[in-house]
Amino acid sequence: MKYLCLSFLVLLLSCSSEKHEEPQTYADMAMQIMHETALQLKKEKNLHACGNGGSMLYCVKMMYLGFQVYEDYTFEQKRELIVYALETLLQNVNDNEKIRKDLCQYPFKIENLDVDLSFRSSKDRNDPNAIIFIYASKGKITYVCSTKEGLLKETYEETYKEAKRHLGQQ
Repeated sequence: MKYLCLSFLVLLLSCSSEKHEEPQTYADMAMQIMHETALQLKKEKNLHACGNGGSMLYCVKMMYLGFQVYEDYTFEQKRELIVYALETLLQNVNDNEKIRKDLCQYPFKIENLDVDLSFRSSKDRNDPNAIIFIYASKGKITYVCSTKEGLLKETYEETYKEAKRHLGQQ
């Protein structure tokens, strides 16, 4: 009887209503940073997140965010948007102290980010020379337009540093 009461007491104490949170994995932290960045870019630039991911097998090597844009922009404004999105994500990663030890390299660099913008305005869809897609990967930014046949065609590529220089930034 004594053992039965002791067993019941141990069982009762082990089933407390207080929940212990599991520590976040570095992949969870990376996804949280990307989620918060997507919300920030939605609020600041009206970019609509449509994808995220990365390379995070043993450490956070690369992070990806994809967005759809529904407003009309000039080429220069589109360049400014991709640079802004890259810099915002980069700053948010490097400012997060919890994930630093799990980055493959710290500080994270532009080369560790992939960001793409898909432009969906009616003006962009109806103009065969309009840039309808921009993707940044490994420090390069590629601008894509559609042909009259509806195919995608890379029209221009530059490094992140060249894009910053064109925008008058260092």
